[in-house]
Amino acid sequence: MRDSSRTATILVGAVLVGSISACSVLPGAIGNVHQRREHIVPAEPTSTPPLPGSGTQAKVDTQAMTLEVLAQLTPDLVTDVDQRPHGALLSCDDEKYVWSGVTRAAFTEAFSVEKVRERLIAWTRLQAGYALDSLLKSNGTVRLTVITPDGAHYNVNMIEGAAEMNVIGYSPCIALAPGETVFDEY
Repeated sequence: MRDSSRTATILVGAVLVGSISACSVLPGAIGNVHQRREHIVPAEPTSTPPLPGSGTQAKVDTQAMTLEVLAQLTPDLVTDVDQRPHGALLSCDDEKYVWSGVTRAAFTEAFSVEKVRERLIAWTRLQAGYALDSLLKSNGTVRLTVITPDGAHYNVNMIEGAAEMNVIGYSPCIALAPGETVFDEY
């Protein structure tokens, strides 16, 4: 009985550690074992500290940048952009959080994963300090991750032949403003 209790504790610990790492904003932290990653545009070294701010400001900034990423693809590759009005705060540590939200966009007939990849490579190279990672999962999903100098991430998730894609934005780590709590709606 004692061994099964210890095994259960180890399994619960592994699940918790997996959940914590899945909430981190490291690209590729979530996904299948069979993945192929490519650093297309390497990040320039930066020592930008986590930003003080607010959950509300992190939401506004992250949503604006998500639309900027999608602007590189409209109107010829994607259309019907639908940005969800609310997102969630994910923990960076005991005192800092990232705001995360989802935006969906429908594909046009001209869409292809390769066209999106080429467009985002070209755009990212023009942005000082930006990086772009590419991840191919075994289920056919391609994730392009735009990484900004302040540590924000924008995961562009798509599958060739699908009708739409998701862009999931993650703000840099921020400290909440006085009076804000993780339970507020962002």
